[in-house]
Amino acid sequence: MSTIANVPVREMHFFRHGQTVMNSTPERIAGRSRTTELTEKGRAEARALGPYIIEQKFDRFFTSETVRTQQTFAESMKGAGMSQWTPYTVDQRMTERSQGSWEGLVRKEVYTKERKAQVNWDFVPGDPGTGGESHAMVAKRMVEMLDATKTTGEDVPAFVKEAFYCHGYAIKIITTVLLGMDHEAAFKMHLDNASVTVIREYSDGSYELVAQNSTEHLPADLKPGPDAWG
Repeated sequence: MSTIANVPVREMHFFRHGQTVMNSTPERIAGRSRTTELTEKGRAEARALGPYIIEQKFDRFFTSETVRTQQTFAESMKGAGMSQWTPYTVDQRMTERSQGSWEGLVRKEVYTKERKAQVNWDFVPGDPGTGGESHAMVAKRMVEMLDATKTTGEDVPAFVKEAFYCHGYAIKIITTVLLGMDHEAAFKMHLDNASVTVIREYSDGSYELVAQNSTEHLPADLKPGPDAWG
């Protein structure tokens, strides 16, 4: 009796953006912060992705709508010796989790011991009505984004490799969802600036974590230190 082989059909490389003005001060809650820009270190981190991009030969590129992910994309294109006008798709469903009115506030003053005890998959940060998002809300839009960006049709390659220029919380959450992990795992993950997380999809609909928080592409002077914020 013949069987259908379970083969990889899609490989998603999630790049966290380079260091920004906001996350260079990790004691404050950055959140969505659409307009915050990369620091000079962040630009260097993004350019260091260049050789990795050349090696991987991506079929498609995606970014969120934020300034920092699009700057990371542009700088990585420079590092790869490719045109900054290389086609890419912007999808705001990839954006960072909104923490509503808490964005910009001192983290330890907001996330007190009592409040941390309340945090779960459905916890909405920020004052009511200020746009905060629960992990469940982020998971929903990230899954919708991945479903909407799937390539279909007779001319689609049997295996597609894609680069997503994304955000820390968003990457953590989609990782737990695709791999069927307990939602609390997202709270414990650490992702460095300009790190790479790779998830491979198979023809039977299963997923494999190929790499998480990889910073092998970063030179020694840009490697994250022990106090780097994820």
